[in-house]
Amino acid sequence: MQQLSDRARLEKVTSASKMKKDDLALRVDDAWRGHGYLPELLITPLAAGSLAVCSTALVAAE
Repeated sequence: MQQLSDRARLEKVTSASKMKKDDLALRVDDAWRGHGYLPELLITPLAAGSLAVCSTALVAAE
């Protein structure tokens, strides 16, 4: 996305915003397959009460 022109980026974002949740999730999965991603800030639902992080994510965070 960073290498795209402003117009091409806008077209991609516009088309993604019209997608249904499941289709968008599949597109994101395809884009990130084979790459790691751990956000700097992890927001969880307030009702969850707790958050478990597996050892793989802890290693990636270090």
